[in-house]
Amino acid sequence: MSRHRRIWTLCFALLLLHQSLKASTAAAAPAVAPVPSKNASAVTPSASARAPSASSPATAPSVEASTPTDVASPPPKAAPAPQQLGSPGSSPSPSNSTKNGGAPAPKRPASASNGTLEPAQARALSALGISVGTDPCNTAAQRNLICDDSVPYKHLIFLHLEYCTMGQVFPVAAWDNLTTLQSLSFSDCPAKQMALPKELLETVTSLQVVASLGRSEENVLAQGLTGVWLSKFYNVRKLVVQDVVVNVSTLSFITNNMTHLQELIFSNTNLTGALPKKWASEDLISLEVSGNDMEGGIPTPVTQLLKLNSLDLSSCNLSGSIPSALGNLSLLQTLKLGSNRLKGQIPSSLQKLATLQYLDLSDNQLNGSVPAFLAHLPALRYLDLSKNNFKGQLPFNSSFIKSLNTFKVGSNAQLCYNSSIISSKLVTGLQPCDSNGLPPAITGDFSPSPAPAPETQGPPPSSHHHGPKRIVLIVAIALASIIGIIVIAIVLSRCCSSKG
Repeated sequence: MSRHRRIWTLCFALLLLHQSLKASTAAAAPAVAPVPSKNASAVTPSASARAPSASSPATAPSVEASTPTDVASPPPKAAPAPQQLGSPGSSPSPSNSTKNGGAPAPKRPASASNGTLEPAQARALSALGISVGTDPCNTAAQRNLICDDSVPYKHLIFLHLEYCTMGQVFPVAAWDNLTTLQSLSFSDCPAKQMALPKELLETVTSLQVVASLGRSEENVLAQGLTGVWLSKFYNVRKLVVQDVVVNVSTLSFITNNMTHLQELIFSNTNLTGALPKKWASEDLISLEVSGNDMEGGIPTPVTQLLKLNSLDLSSCNLSGSIPSALGNLSLLQTLKLGSNRLKGQIPSSLQKLATLQYLDLSDNQLNGSVPAFLAHLPALRYLDLSKNNFKGQLPFNSSFIKSLNTFKVGSNAQLCYNSSIISSKLVTGLQPCDSNGLPPAITGDFSPSPAPAPETQGPPPSSHHHGPKRIVLIVAIALASIIGIIVIAIVLSRCCSSKG
């Protein structure tokens, strides 16, 4: 009996060892995250947070809540789905992003909130796919449409269409009843280019086309917007064309008959050819022709637009030098000539621009010394001279640089600064001058090297990384288990042989 009792005792001990080993291994094993159920519901964004797409079943464009002057900047891509007009809160507040010197736009009449739209115009809006409600002129309830103060019926003077259905066709007959419009705006409206009545072409004084009516990033299969269609709006004072391909040989073809033009924005339109050699209007206040692939330099007629307060010719592949005659634009507040192929020096005539606040000459091939007169422009707040070939010593001090909101001068390999009068923190991308006031004899670009990445503190804890301690523990348990099993096997073998 004693031998049998020993055998049962050993078996019991072996069972306890097995249970203990199992528990230790489970404690040392990494935790496994539960697998989500296939039936778990996914969180999806609200429909109101997604802009309508080409495949959306909606067929009616929405009308932006903005004023006629708010046509300088394209609307955000993520916009609410088309909403019914005429109900309170159906549209966002109007944007305030206007350009300097915007052309006069229709005023919102104080009495418009009590008017009723002319029935023929209400039917025209419905034909365009716009639900206007019972009182579309009630601007207190919604600010999408602007009406005049005519009696007994009001008439539309402003209409902004956006987020149209891809390839939507607007009926020609509908526009025949909207000839009172003074301001017409399309934003992200990939509809078909439409024919408009002569009366409407004559009354519109403000036209905006942003990523609409032609080929754009969102509508790559469409034909380009034709220059012929744009040129028919010869009475416009403000013309904004952005982010849409325009099929035209030169910009002159469009602007030649626009004798009342005061503001022109023509950006990212795939425009080629030279800038106009003649402007039909001498009243231009703001001129922006940017993000195109132009030919030649800055022609003299641009320097003769003496009423300009904003000139933006950036990213247009322009060559040649900066015309000295730009100094004659005494009202200029903004001058953007960055990202071109301009050469030569900064003309001294620019010191006459007493009202200049924003000067961008970056990313060109300008050379010579940086003129000291820039520090004496009283209104200057933004100065970008980076990515050029300027040489010598920077003629500024810390006091002037601190007076600017933005100052960029890096990537000028042969330019240096006087470290005794300028803090290194103010001239990122430049080296201090040597004892002779010359740039250090170092080849290459003085652009600041990328900041080193912050030191990492090791991988964050996760279900896949548990550190060496846990690995050692698992190995020790495994070895102890093997040794235990061998010892037990030997004992059992001896017991069995003794019994036999």
